[in-house]
Amino acid sequence: MRNLSWLRYAMASLIVGGVGAAGLVACGDDDTGTVPKADSGTPDSTTPDTGTPDTGGNTDGGDAGPKPAIAKLTLVNASTSLGAAGDLPNGSNGIRICFARGTDNTVKDGVAPYPPLPIKTPGTPFPMIPNGTGGSFPSLGVDLEPLFIQPYVMNARTLFGKGVPLSGVGSSCDEILKPGYMTDAGAPITENVDYWKLPEIIPGGTFKAEKSYMLVLTGCVADVADNAKCGDGHPGNASPPGPGNLKVTIFELDRSTAVPATSMGAQFVHASPSFDKVNPGAGIQPVVPALLDPADAGAAVLLNGMNPVAYLKGTALVQAGGPVRPLIISNPTADPQEFAFPLSAAAQLSGVAGGYVQGKAYTFVLVGDKDVPLLLPDGGINSTNGYHFLGFQNDPPVVPFDPNP
Repeated sequence: MRNLSWLRYAMASLIVGGVGAAGLVACGDDDTGTVPKADSGTPDSTTPDTGTPDTGGNTDGGDAGPKPAIAKLTLVNASTSLGAAGDLPNGSNGIRICFARGTDNTVKDGVAPYPPLPIKTPGTPFPMIPNGTGGSFPSLGVDLEPLFIQPYVMNARTLFGKGVPLSGVGSSCDEILKPGYMTDAGAPITENVDYWKLPEIIPGGTFKAEKSYMLVLTGCVADVADNAKCGDGHPGNASPPGPGNLKVTIFELDRSTAVPATSMGAQFVHASPSFDKVNPGAGIQPVVPALLDPADAGAAVLLNGMNPVAYLKGTALVQAGGPVRPLIISNPTADPQEFAFPLSAAAQLSGVAGGYVQGKAYTFVLVGDKDVPLLLPDGGINSTNGYHFLGFQNDPPVVPFDPNP
């Protein structure tokens, strides 16, 4: 399989100027243990903390004692399609990120003066975060909790094709998104072709200190040729161009439960809009995820008991002992149809060096299109748009932001 070590560089560019950026929105309370927020982007029950950002991270607070460690974020790009201009010939797509930010819903500080991020992703034809991949955000040492964020999903393919520079004059988001911007080649940058402004603003109070969150980008832009696998809420390709149902669902990950050295902690998120194996054509179906000991088929650990997990929902943390691999059971009551995926492959696609180990907790995400072959006969990757698992550590190690990856 392709070496995805570039993910560290891709994600290292995603926090600058004190804010985190990925096309974010979504969520509402989930009785399975994740904590999504309302679709409006407003927290369900808490008033945003609009106090002064903590720029010290986990540093010595003097007489006040050590400051709380800032939130840790992981991004998964599970989007399906950016339309004809954004999708690559193999059906995958890639994004970059711009954002506006502020301390209230006006995001009055404006568009950030940084290039669309990431700036460099070794191993890809141009800078991008391909769908079906993801990784952990680095730490800038800035508290994200008080900040409001207006995300822009950038079309990595067209930015490259039109010659948008990666540095210097004309490379920053605030320049690119100004009316009348032209590249040196004389190409304009057009909304809903080269970028999509997501309508939801991520409110202050979303990313709390001492917590971990997974941000899952899903959906398609409005004018895709085929919207059957875009997920809920797509307007159809007769709609005018726009962001369609692109959104990010935010899940809180469990990093407080102690995981003994003899077990592995696991959570699960269902982010595959094409999962319809039991009743094809019936729409997105819930799944029952499990971890299975390959040496004993009866030793499955169901991640949500026998309760199905709906699309864009997740599970609480469970403990699993011994060697395990992910397994999806689509119908637990009668002749279950299964989708199994080796942990070694999930680790490689997720850029998890050394694989999944006992004594730590991970969240596994089902992503991709079940009708797209992921692997080629020689073991290479056909398209990261294919059906597979990703899995990321709930409490990832902190990687300092590097402006020159």
